[in-house]
Parts: sequence; C-alpha cells; structure tokens
Amino acid sequence: MKRLILHISLGAALCILLAFGALQGWYGWYAASHPLDLSRLDRRGSLILDRAGSYMHMFAAKDGIFRLKADISHVDPRYIRTLVAFEDKRFYNHGGIDYLALFRATAQAIKNGRVISGGSTLTMQVARLLEPRPRTWQSKLIEMARAAQLEDRFSKQDILNIYLTLAPYGGAYEGVRAASWHYFGREPKDMTWGEAALLTVLPQSPSRFRPDRHPAAAAMARDKVLARVQGALGISKADLAANEGDRLRLSRNKKHPVTAYHLAFRLKDRKDDFDTVKTTLMARYQGGATDIINRAVNRLAPGMTAAAVIMDSRTGEIIAYVGSPDYFNEARAGAVDMVRAIRSPGSTLKPFIYGMGFDDGFLHPLTLIRDEKVRFGDYAPTNFRDRFHGEISILYALQHSLNIPAVKVLSRVGAQRFAAKLALAHVPLDIPGDQGAGLALALGGAGISLEDLVRLYGALAGDGHVRPERLRMADKLTAGAPLISPTARSYLQRILKGVAPPADLMPASLRQKGRRIAFKTGTSWGFRDALAIGFDDRWVIGVWIGKADGTPNPGHYGAKTAAPILFDLFAMMPKNSPREIRPREIRVAESDKVNWQLSRLSPLQRHFDQPPLKRYAAISPPPVIQFPVPDSQIKLPKAHRPVYVEATGGTGNLSLLVNGEPVAKFTPQGHVWWQPDGVGFHHLTIVDEAGRSVGTDVRILP
Repeated sequence: MKRLILHISLGAALCILLAFGALQGWYGWYAASHPLDLSRLDRRGSLILDRAGSYMHMFAAKDGIFRLKADISHVDPRYIRTLVAFEDKRFYNHGGIDYLALFRATAQAIKNGRVISGGSTLTMQVARLLEPRPRTWQSKLIEMARAAQLEDRFSKQDILNIYLTLAPYGGAYEGVRAASWHYFGREPKDMTWGEAALLTVLPQSPSRFRPDRHPAAAAMARDKVLARVQGALGISKADLAANEGDRLRLSRNKKHPVTAYHLAFRLKDRKDDFDTVKTTLMARYQGGATDIINRAVNRLAPGMTAAAVIMDSRTGEIIAYVGSPDYFNEARAGAVDMVRAIRSPGSTLKPFIYGMGFDDGFLHPLTLIRDEKVRFGDYAPTNFRDRFHGEISILYALQHSLNIPAVKVLSRVGAQRFAAKLALAHVPLDIPGDQGAGLALALGGAGISLEDLVRLYGALAGDGHVRPERLRMADKLTAGAPLISPTARSYLQRILKGVAPPADLMPASLRQKGRRIAFKTGTSWGFRDALAIGFDDRWVIGVWIGKADGTPNPGHYGAKTAAPILFDLFAMMPKNSPREIRPREIRVAESDKVNWQLSRLSPLQRHFDQPPLKRYAAISPPPVIQFPVPDSQIKLPKAHRPVYVEATGGTGNLSLLVNGEPVAKFTPQGHVWWQPDGVGFHHLTIVDEAGRSVGTDVRILP
C-alpha cells in the first residue's frame, strides 16, 4: 500500500513537473511570438496646476480616460505597502506567477463551487491592464505568460509603476495620480492609512466602491483592507481607530473648474515627463480676475465679451489669463481665446511711436507740434470728434491721445521702420493687404494680440526689453529683445503716469493708496475693440472688450468701458512684494534724469513743424564730427575725466545730444567736453540750428 501511494505521488509529481514544463515552454513560445503591447502607457492626459501646485484642470487622454503617469517614488509609501500586503504579499519574491496563490484559489473554488479569492499577482493584473481581455481560463493563461514576460523585461519597481498608471479607480479615472486628484484634490504623496486602503481596494470593483457615488460601500471596503493588513504592516491601534469608521473626506472640486481654461488647453501638450504643467498663474489673482471680467461682461450687451492678462514686468510671468469670462458660453463665443486673437490695437501703439522719436533725437516731451488738419497723399487722418488743438506739446498730445500728432511723428519715424522695429522685438504686426505698413498704424491700422500688447508695455514698465511671455514655471527667464532706451522709457513713464482718469472710474482703494498707474486706452475704428493697458512698478495689465466676430459696439470705447476694468484689476493686485528680490538678469534703470526745460532743447527738438533754415544751410556745409571718429572705442578716462568731442561745419550754434538727451551747446569749429555716465555703447548726435544732424556710435571701455 505504501509503495502504491509512493508511486501515485511520484506520478502526480511527474505530471505536475511535465505540466509545469509544458506551461513554461508555452509561456516562452507565446512571449517570443507575441511582443508586449505597451501602447496604453503612452495614452495619457495632462494635469494643469498653478505656480503653487494648486489644481486648475485635468485633461483626458485621447481615449477619453483621465490617466497620468505615476512613479513609485512620488507615491506615499503607505499606499505601496498596503497595496502589496493586500493584493500580492509575495510580490517581491515570485517571478510573476504565485503558484501557491493559484493553488489556494483553485482549491477554494472547487470546495465552494464559486470563486472565493483570485490568484492573480500584481504582475498578472498589469498584464490584464495592458491588454484587457474577457475573464476566461484562456485569458488567465495568457496573463500568466505575459506576467513572466513582464518580469523578464522589467524590474519590480517598473511593474508597480505601470500598475500605478493604469489601474482603474472608477468612472473615467485610471492611475493613482488621477484618482488622488479627483477624490482627494492633491498628489498621492501624502496619504492617511484610510486613503491608502481606499485606493487599494477601488481597482477590485471600481464602480461598486466609488466613494463619490457609494460612500457606505467604499468605507466598508476600506475598513476591510485595514483590518486585513494591520498586523502585516504594523499599523497601531490608534491609527487603525482613527481611520476605521472615519467618514470619507473627498475633494470638493470633482467638477473640474474652468478657470484659465484657454491657457490650460493651450499648454496641455507642453507637459513634463509626469504629464504635469505647472503654470506661472497665481490661483488667487486668476480667480479674482475671472470674477472681475465676469461681472463686467454681465453689464454689457449680448454677444460682447472681454479678456484680460496680468504680467509681472520683471520676469515676464503671466499671473492671470482670462481668454473669455465663460468658455462654454456660445452666445458670447466663449471658446475663442481673445488674449491671442489678432485685433486692432486702436491708439495703444502711440507711446512706442513717440518712443522711437525720442530715441532718434528729434523729439522731446516738450517739443511743440501743431494739431491741425493734414493730408498725407490720399490719407487724411482726423482726431476723435474732429476737434483740433493748435500748437501743443508732445506730452499733451500723448496724454490726450490725439491722432494728428501721432501720425505726423510716425511719418518722420517711418511706418515700415516702426513695424520692423517691433518685429525685431518678436512682436510682428498683422498688416492688412500687400502694401506694407502705412501711417494708419498710429491709429490701429494693423493687427496685434492683447498678449503681445502686454509684452510691449512690459518693456516700458521694465528695462526696455520685450520678453517672451512665461506661461510655465519651467520656461526660462530670458533677457528679451531691446526696444526702447532708458531715456525714452523714462519720458513715456512720466507722461503716461500723468494721465488722470475720471474720478468716478478710479476705485476708492487706488485713490486712497495714492497708487500711480501709467495707462493708455485705445478704440478701434467703428467701436469694434476697446482696450486699456496699464502698468505700475511691477504689474502690467491689459484689458480688451468687444465681440469675437468683430462687429461694432457703438458707445463702447477704451476710456469708458475698458479702463474701469483695468483699475479694478489693479486694485486687486498688491502694490509691492518686499519679500521678492528682483532677478539679477533684469536691472531696471531707476536713476534716469529727464530734462523738462524747453530752453535747453536743441533747435531740432523745439518745434516739430518748423522747417529747416534752408537759406543758411545752402551757404554752409553740414556739421561733421571730427572726434570721436565713427565706431570709436575709448577707454574710460581715469578719475572720471570727460571725453573730448569736436565738430566742424553747420549753421549757428551746435548742440550735442547723447542717447537722445541734450548735453551741451558750442560754436562751430569748436569742441565740448562730455562726461560718460559709465561703460557701454553711446550714440552721439550733433545738431545745428538749421536742423541738420550727424551721429556716431562710441563704445566706452572700462
């Protein structure tokens, strides 16, 4: 009898060995002839966060599933320990198939006539997640083959990472990160034992244990997991008592907010390796700006909409981005991002036209110019309401946004040159037709986005350089392209800060703080666009109002409709942030000295419309700079001694301008001493009383 039992046992063992060998051979054949399909791992969505890591939006993958890449190093160890202890306690010791668990599950099923426990390891579950199949014994064999294949190709950590990315957690959410953001409103880096247990049991029956739909069933399943793993994980009785029976604490933001939806949609494909986009937005100001725009639009006519951008001029970071007040409002074309839409800038480019005149040396804020009827060929610009003001200063012309002076100055600067200057600063204008830039640029005869306008005004508020907008914290801080000199920038800052808004439009909080806002408004032809752009020592804010389809909005113009919103946005922003240090890469010249005395202006700068003294110019040669010679490199004299400048020719007294600012006067055939304010490039201009000028560039070396 004993020998019979021995023979039976040996035979059974031999059969098991043969079956095991056959299975191993079949696993090897299947793996060799059926490569792993890892394509589901590549179908992932995007997570959009503000600069502090607060949730803004989550985008689904192309298959409609909210799925984010996960890594064991970014997940609370309590969850990993709970998962392994509950699902596959021999995970780190088997080769993908736990034959003891399979034998136990088979015996329980035979004894009870139904499935009591599963024998699938975490590796087998990963195989099923990668290649979903019906629950049949044939599918189980394939999963076992795939498990062996996975163990042969990947480390245990890699296998866990795949599970953490693909496991189902209810509804359209897969992966522990998407689930944690959906249910808890945060990354799974810091969980309680209860949260770890809940996310462990959810994949077993995602629809039955969904905590947002079946909280009682979810709580019971969670407590079951805690009771089973308590001993293995050494969970204290105090921790167990604190988590068992505790009510589920779910995030209140399961309905994804649509704040900054336009920006979120714009950036969703610019994610990092973990499918995350950390924007430069500040949630507090983004929400406040959205509320302000919403309230304003609700007071406007049907079909009208609005947009706003808030930028930090020191870094180019976008702090708030409102493409429209409601993305899903079809009546107001809410899906159209009006921050990026190409629209007419109205009069908002005028400061930069005057700025080029300042840099060219023929213009000064106190230069007198005649505001009168004028014609340039077939083009006859007019002022708002067809009013003219006679002889006025450039300061007055810009502060009152008069059209005729701006067009006159652009005619001397050159419209093509002005457009090329902006293009070199990476702000190209959309010029209609094929004739190129014309004088209508001064009054909005070109297209530009609100975003680019804010960047341009950032140069006025900052150091004169136009920087690329920084939308993500990962975007590098760059020096930007030079647009305007410190002297011209200082002139424009002073002029625009002197614009006094109507008292009834300025929020009381701004009036009480004595906060000076430099701003410019603009209105396009036919009242199609109303704009207001402003800046202080740190913030640049742009507001646009109109209709997305470009139809007119009679009675709505920049000063009336857009400016009040601009002031409300400034009232929301902090005046200063002493804890933050200005980046070394951006040094704003704060010691610009501006000459505001008309008597010191050169003849070229006093009267814009005064013709040159042709009678004297005909009998005298134009001025010539004898020293320094063009493109000189002069070592900075010791003890701060001045540099010798000599010029000949010209009519009447000669004037020396350095970087567009008058320095001294002297007689022809004479010389003057110039004291450089430091090393670097300087542009020297000599102007005679006939208005003729000559210039040269000089580099002062240390």
